[in-house]
Amino acid sequence: TFQLRGYTTHTSKLFSKNEVDSNIYCDNLIQSPISVRYYPLSGENADYVGMADIYRKYLIEKYGLADKSSDISLNINILGGTMITKSFLGIPYNSLYKATTLNEASEIVADIFQNIDSDISIKLKGYGTSGVDVGEIGNGFKLSDKLGDKDDLDSLVDLCKKNNSDVYMDFDLIRYSKGGNGFSAYFSSVTNVAGQKAYQYLFDKAVKDKQEESMYYILSPEKFSDAAERLVKKTQKYSMQGYSLDTFSTILY
Repeated sequence: TFQLRGYTTHTSKLFSKNEVDSNIYCDNLIQSPISVRYYPLSGENADYVGMADIYRKYLIEKYGLADKSSDISLNINILGGTMITKSFLGIPYNSLYKATTLNEASEIVADIFQNIDSDISIKLKGYGTSGVDVGEIGNGFKLSDKLGDKDDLDSLVDLCKKNNSDVYMDFDLIRYSKGGNGFSAYFSSVTNVAGQKAYQYLFDKAVKDKQEESMYYILSPEKFSDAAERLVKKTQKYSMQGYSLDTFSTILY
């Protein structure tokens, strides 16, 4: 099936307490032609490996992609922290749990360098103010002081430079659960075709439903450049070789 227009399901409550769902479609239509190409698979090639092989050949022939990649063969993802709920005198509050500090990350990377003879790429994920969880745009554009400081990051970067390897810190420029750094939930987030806030939720695989307490917003595309400029400006003091933008390159809306 093809969904040519985006839509949102709007629920109307009637006087009889009945609810009626109706789809509200966006106005813009896709004008470009749509086609489907079929590749029959047979025998031992009739599996996911065969599909991947045909798709790889298609990309090489159609778009001139290289037959072999020159990317770094070993990529290390190190997770910094996550938000947990604690209690003080019976009052619950959120706190960042330290999974891997920057000093511990340096120890891990140093051990890897001692055991392999290859360039590696290290991605630091969850080292902002909300860890791996959704918080402010760009995770506050700063390091969490619970996970380390600028000197700790500089030490890790220097270690990697000596071993011809790179360090990247991941920043979420798409999802946010609270305003800050010039981005508000009311003015900066996306709305659906019904004009309502397009609330998003994390999915709970155990119960196959959304987690109500995980509600967050997604940034309006017209704010992307502003978010990127703020990221570069606020992180110039850090000595990373570059940025990782996972959600920016994996979420389409």
